[in-house]
Amino acid sequence: MRIPALTEAGALQVLIGPRTFSATGYLVGMLEKHLDPTFVGWPSGCRPVGPGSERPFRLHHSGLTGSISWELRIDGWGSDDQRPDFVSNRVVWPSGADLRAGRDPVLEAALEHLR
Repeated sequence: MRIPALTEAGALQVLIGPRTFSATGYLVGMLEKHLDPTFVGWPSGCRPVGPGSERPFRLHHSGLTGSISWELRIDGWGSDDQRPDFVSNRVVWPSGADLRAGRDPVLEAALEHLR
């Protein structure tokens, strides 16, 4: 079921940045594909196609544990999508001064659009 307000161009704003990866990257890809959102922020930390679900393992001799991806995660437009990341429609780069002051210019830009 589609929600009409979210299908209007620009109605949904999604904040992304370098910490957008893993399951969040999958969500961004599905939103891009189905709802045509406006991405606000800086490039994501993931590609539209990349490693997916993980399985834990234990090394027999050392007992060390880890995990390994065992499937290809395909977000967005399919397995041939070669983009290095999801790019914002409205690029906002926080400065060092913003971060030190605890300001979030990405959120501020999204809120400004609503006003």
